[in-house]
Amino acid sequence: INDQVAELKKMETDYANSIAKMEATIQERDDEIMTLNKSIESSSAKIQSTEKALSELSAEKEELTKKIESIDVQLYSAQNEKLSAITSISELESRIEEITVERDHANAQVSELLSGSNSS
Repeated sequence: INDQVAELKKMETDYANSIAKMEATIQERDDEIMTLNKSIESSSAKIQSTEKALSELSAEKEELTKKIESIDVQLYSAQNEKLSAITSISELESRIEEITVERDHANAQVSELLSGSNSS
């Protein structure tokens, strides 16, 4: 009977040690889970911050894209105005040449008339 009692006490001690080890393991796992949860919270906060920054950059990109499109339209319009102005300048230069030729011709005729009236 003493052997059986001793064996039961040994089993009880082994059982208590196993329980203590399990409780220590559970505590370790709980600590690991808490650390992982903190890491997840930190990562989630970083993700939210990154998403906010990305959203702001996306809005800024959209705004800049609209500005670029507007500038492209203005540039196209300015190029058309430039071409129109070049055409107008060319037409004016041609007209100036015509008027200059007419003036020179008229001056020549006046000179002829004046020299003809001086001879009479």
